[in-house]
Amino acid sequence: VSGQERWNLLSTLNIPEATRSIGIKYRNTGGPYGLMAEIKDGAKVLSVSDGSWKCSNRPHGGWEKPGFKGRFPAAVYTRQQGSFNKQMGEWRTMSPNRKVLWTAGGGRDKSIFCRKELDGGRRAAAIKAAHATYTKYNGLYVAHFKKFQAYNTQYTTSSKAVVTVTGHYNAWVKKANEAAANANKVAAAHKTAVTNYNTASAACTKKLADLKKAVDAQAAKQKVYVDQNKSYLAKANGYKAQMAAAQKTQATHKAQRAAAEKSYKDALAKRTAALAAYKKLAQG
Repeated sequence: VSGQERWNLLSTLNIPEATRSIGIKYRNTGGPYGLMAEIKDGAKVLSVSDGSWKCSNRPHGGWEKPGFKGRFPAAVYTRQQGSFNKQMGEWRTMSPNRKVLWTAGGGRDKSIFCRKELDGGRRAAAIKAAHATYTKYNGLYVAHFKKFQAYNTQYTTSSKAVVTVTGHYNAWVKKANEAAANANKVAAAHKTAVTNYNTASAACTKKLADLKKAVDAQAAKQKVYVDQNKSYLAKANGYKAQMAAAQKTQATHKAQRAAAEKSYKDALAKRTAALAAYKKLAQG
């Protein structure tokens, strides 16, 4: 680091924005002793050497690393504050709030090891904000996805109802058509019987009576099938109304599902973008 060759030169060092801790090894070669420091972001002073720093005369294992848990005593202010706080030399531009630090051993400690825990700076704040944004849109995504699932279930249920009612309608229409076909067959047979009756009546009264009975029987059968046809048509029309109502419900649920799906996809897109931003910031 530039400035370490002489005691009255200011040493400077650029550190990454996400730095979590700073470790400084200081050696006194004679004369006044003390450590002054300040951490800046451009012209803004973020921290200065003060009682939050910790200094030791021994380099405990890992003392310079983030999250160090060893026993490192708090730094003390030296009696030489006045000498170093004079606005002189290259440190005259430093914050006036800085303190001159050392260990409790004073001049007996020729080498000291000081550390300062940092909060991670603006990057940590950006990561926290990105995570908050991700959490927000993830919540929206989950809510809209649940709505989509609910409307999709309703749509599926109404679709099944439409299929069921349509099946009933088709079945009764089929029966009605069969009854109509039977009625037509009987009508044709009836016509034939009438013709036979008219032909035979001239030849034989007994034959005429027999044929009349046959005509009456066929007419009775025809009436039965005609009545069945009317009944089947009435039932089919009833199911037709139910089918129309079910189709209307299906259309409503389909529109609701489409709206829920759109909200779900919008929330998913925002969640994906927020997650990407969060990962990008978190990975540095």
